[in-house]
Amino acid sequence: MLRKLQTSLATFIQSFLSVLRPESQLLATQKWALGLLNLSMVIVFWVGSSFLVNDLFESNVYRKPFFITWINTSCFVFYLIPYLKHHNYSVAQFLDAGSQGRRGSRAAASGIWIRDTSESDLNLAKIPDDEVGICETLLLSLQFIVLWFSANLVTNASLSYTLVASQTILSSTLSFFTLIFGYLYRIEKINRNKILGIVLSFSGVLIVTKIDSTSAVDVPEGSTPLIALWGNVLALAGALIYGIYTILLKHKITRPDTAQERTLNTHLFFGDFCWCKAVLLTSPLTVTVGLSLTIPLAMVGDWVFKGFHVNFWYLFGAVIVTLGFLVINKDEQDDFTGEAE
Repeated sequence: MLRKLQTSLATFIQSFLSVLRPESQLLATQKWALGLLNLSMVIVFWVGSSFLVNDLFESNVYRKPFFITWINTSCFVFYLIPYLKHHNYSVAQFLDAGSQGRRGSRAAASGIWIRDTSESDLNLAKIPDDEVGICETLLLSLQFIVLWFSANLVTNASLSYTLVASQTILSSTLSFFTLIFGYLYRIEKINRNKILGIVLSFSGVLIVTKIDSTSAVDVPEGSTPLIALWGNVLALAGALIYGIYTILLKHKITRPDTAQERTLNTHLFFGDFCWCKAVLLTSPLTVTVGLSLTIPLAMVGDWVFKGFHVNFWYLFGAVIVTLGFLVINKDEQDDFTGEAE
């Protein structure tokens, strides 16, 4: 048993060390390890940024959630710099390509890679004329920026009124809203196991919200139970809007009458580059479950940096939320495997 554990650990470490090579030279297990590395970076960055924003708002150093959200969203333009350099574009060439709706020269020359979401592995196929072009990508970005900006705005604003751990847990109800809107758009199916997962998740949310709104000592300094409740409502609103954003994105990108997704240039569309890489290298299921690790990490942060006492009911609520996600995602994995067979 010990020998098997040592072998598995050695293989895992070797996979992580090998990610320094180009992705095209990596084995499937090594790509998975690289995806997990990206996911771990996302978890640390998300929780760390939440603490920074919370500290700004709580100390009244700079209590301007709208301006902070606007600055952060505007910084997405910096992703264009490595994109233009990689494709040897000048700014004038990029703008010209966008105005004419042309695709990037290298992508058009080499063909387009798509992922078949009905397979358990990443099945790649070349499809020459099925990429979302620059012009269409920019139009989609304009459509989705309202949802993206709104979700981040209310999430940042919630940190003015509630704890980082509470905001993290409530924002993690994204799976709940994604399932509901996915069903309405006929992207997801609802069954008994998913309903059970939703009930568990919602029960955990109720426990955390109740504890946070009735304990005046557990809210940020200068706050009240009512203000803490308002912060929790804002956190839930952020998850709701982001759920709509996620489903509409999949609805727009998925090819009609198929389970395949058209290629979307993530440098032009997404701000969370590591999150996107984690999804592509592993699976949406793995990333969704993995992001629930922000819950215990945020609790540890509140305990270490803010002296917050994690009582039994608070911890119990977090466990219930996590169990709800695991039930939903396990059922999703079974559906995913069944379609592949």
